[in-house]
Formats: sequence, C-alpha cells, structure tokens
Amino acid sequence: MFENMLDDPQSAATLFEMVEPSLPQPTAVLREFTPVPGLPRWTLRTKAGTFRLKMAGDVGTAAQLARGAGMLEALQIVFSRGGALPVPRPRRLELHLNETDLSVAIEERLGARDARAAWPTLSTAMRCAVAQASAERLLALHSVPLALLPPLRSPGGGWGEGRREPGRGPAPAVAGPGSESASRPWRDVVVGRIERRVAALRGDGVLESELLDRVEARLRTAAAALPADLERRPCHGAYGLESVAVEKKHGKVEVIGIQDFELACPGDPWMDVAYWLASSGDPDGLAARRFFESYRDATTVPPDLPARIDLYAGLTVLRAIAHLAPSFTEEGCSAIADVTENWVSTAPRVWI
Repeated sequence: MFENMLDDPQSAATLFEMVEPSLPQPTAVLREFTPVPGLPRWTLRTKAGTFRLKMAGDVGTAAQLARGAGMLEALQIVFSRGGALPVPRPRRLELHLNETDLSVAIEERLGARDARAAWPTLSTAMRCAVAQASAERLLALHSVPLALLPPLRSPGGGWGEGRREPGRGPAPAVAGPGSESASRPWRDVVVGRIERRVAALRGDGVLESELLDRVEARLRTAAAALPADLERRPCHGAYGLESVAVEKKHGKVEVIGIQDFELACPGDPWMDVAYWLASSGDPDGLAARRFFESYRDATTVPPDLPARIDLYAGLTVLRAIAHLAPSFTEEGCSAIADVTENWVSTAPRVWI
C-alpha cells in the first residue's frame, strides 16, 4: 500500500512537515543508500538545519525503526559525558501514523554526508583515515556493557501512541540490545540466521540448490566452532560505509559519528568487522586493511578469527543477494553464482 510513498521524495517532504510542523519546509530532499529493504532513508535540508527521515511500511520494519531510535537515545545517555561515540539526536518517532502501517522517524543529521556517498571523491589516504576512525568508533560501541543499555519495551506500548519527543515518556516500543535475552547461545542465533537466509534464496533462480547446500554446510561448520561462552556486546548489525557520517573540510575528512542502528543486536563484535569488510567493495584494499588492523590491534583476537569473519561475511553476502535477487538479469545471476562458487571452493582468508 505504501510502496510508492516510500520511494517518493514528495511524500518524504510531506511526512516531514506533518511530523515536524515547527520546522521550516524542506528546501531539498535527497534519497540515501540503504542496505535495509523496506526502510528508505532521506536527507532533508531546511533553513533550520539538515535532518534525516526514515520510513517504514509494515510492522516488521516499524520495529526496526523503533529499535534504531531507541539505540540513539540510549547511546546519547551513555556517552553524554565523553563523546567517544557521537550519534545523531533523535527528534521524533511516529509508529503507525494515523492508525496505518506507515511509521516515520526523524533525527538530526551528523555531518554533511555518509562515507559511502563521499568515497568516490576521497583519495587513498583519506579513505584509510576514514577506515581507521570507523574502527575506533566501532570499538567505542563494542565497549558499552549491555547492562548500560536500558531494557526497551516489546511492541504494544510506549512510542507509537501519537507524537513523542526523545527524553519524554516511556521508552521506545521495541526490544533492543539491552533487553534481548542473553540466555540463548549465540551459536543458536547464528544457525537460525543461516537457515533463514539460505531458505530465502532457494527457488529464486540465483543460486543452484547444490551450490546453496555447500554454502550452508560451510556456514554451519563455522557456526558450530563458535565458543559456547562467547561474550555478546552491543553490535550495530549493518556497519558499512553508509553507517559512518563524515565531513570534508580544507582537504581533510573527519568521521563525525555513527548512524543507523535499526539492525542493532547483542552479538559477536567481529560480526560488525566482517560486515564492514564485506560491504566495503574492496576487502583486499588498503582502506579495508587499515580498518581491520586498527580494530584488531585494540582488542583480543580469537583463535578462530579467519573462520569467524568468513562466516559473518558469508551471511552478509547472502542477505545482499536475497535483497537484490529480483533485479538480477540472467548474466547477473551467472556472475553471482561464479563468485559464490569461487568463495565456497576456497579456504577462509587468514587475517593476521
């Protein structure tokens, strides 16, 4: 019902004016890259500043929208005295607008653009600087004890009952990293993700069943080797170049902070590292190496790191394939199959 609205800049501007009537009308509305299906993001420039608007058209993506807003508020409280992890300030969250399935979140924008948009204009040295700062910001996120993230409500109360400003009223109406049960072994969580992502690809014609069987076997083997007592930390869930807000001034680029916590969860920190590497577009490049080394040198490296990164990167790629599958041409399907065959036939890369 809302598919056309989700992709329409005029609808984004109208919703912004409806939810934030005290702000000036947008003078520019720009669609952002988003790795999350069904959750478009927009940058809106006004005379009062620049803001971001996120839209959801069903219950599932509305829950992700609320999770992201709740994480922003919680992290602002945690880092209010330090500033080691700047995040956008949430302004509004409207769940099920006018008793429909349409939900909207508005936040203040950090920086002029995200690193993915800026990437083509950056020199190699600038890219490496962004990569290092991205790793440092990620380390700050992973250092937050889950206990410091307040329990967030499950759907059914709180936000969504009219307009709400951050800091007033009940907490966001969705479970988040501070409230998800830690009693379920992380290995079980990962196996569940493997099953869902492989099942989503069966029958869509992109990958043959036999190849999917081998992919699933490889991922299950790596998941079975995960430590039973793995300590779960707050994870971003989709930490890529688009998650990093940057400013470019006087020939230098600065990472301002992290954004987009809609897929946040308590999990293995190396999952976020693997996502960044897999989605960077050049996992063997200098920037990816700088990112990995900056993170690795500041934390404890698990003995099964190659298999672990291979596991999480594989899950990232499967999600991307499922997301893009409807738009693949026959040649595109063949190319994806060739890349997947090469990956599954090669031992995990040894990261040192």
